[in-house]
Amino acid sequence: MVNVVKQLVDQSDRIVVLSGSAIDREAGLYGAFQEERAYDIEARYHYSPEEIATERFWSTRSDLFYKYFRDYIVDKDKLQPQPSHWAIRNLEKRGKLSTVVTRSIYGLHQMAGIHNVIELHGSIHQCSCPRCGRVYPLDYILNSHGAAHCEQCRIVLKPGFSMYGDNVDNGKISMVAEAVSHADMLIMAGPSPDSRLAQYVIQYYQGDRLVMIHSLEHNVSNEVDYDIYGSPNEILPKIF
Repeated sequence: MVNVVKQLVDQSDRIVVLSGSAIDREAGLYGAFQEERAYDIEARYHYSPEEIATERFWSTRSDLFYKYFRDYIVDKDKLQPQPSHWAIRNLEKRGKLSTVVTRSIYGLHQMAGIHNVIELHGSIHQCSCPRCGRVYPLDYILNSHGAAHCEQCRIVLKPGFSMYGDNVDNGKISMVAEAVSHADMLIMAGPSPDSRLAQYVIQYYQGDRLVMIHSLEHNVSNEVDYDIYGSPNEILPKIF
């Protein structure tokens, strides 16, 4: 199956890659909501990740919110592109990549040098002042004590990623629909096959080269043309 998909990649020129959460997890990064570590977080903070990673919590308990940000959301030592990211970068260099769609907030695609990335849930790398709009990089947040504040306005910075209960920007949704509807190949690398995002993306794809790569057992959807069981970090370098 890998060799078949590799041949299809060679024949395609407008490939959209849906980069799923499995790629982040293989790097040891678990996002804003930390489902895998929810029990430990609640024991430590007396709040669940779904309670902490909200705009309400950020605005009322900002010191604790940013402690959670530094302790759990961001591990700078793990912010390194994975084999999947370098493989996708290679696809872009070959002129075959249309767009990467991702829920990841870690910016690893851009760190690998990939240019056309739609980050549906924003990024940890840019927090901004709600008053003046000044943007601060990740290092500023990590080196702050307590809540991170705007140097000019002295108010708490708002993180650049979506929090629990936030809606995805309609403009980004439209961009995804446009890219997928014009794709001649759609590769879903690591998303949960039954996720709302996966189902949303599939509905816009018009072609017959829909590839699903996933390391969890799942029932293959009728829409999937090629199903590859395995780690995206192992499979993508083989097909790109």
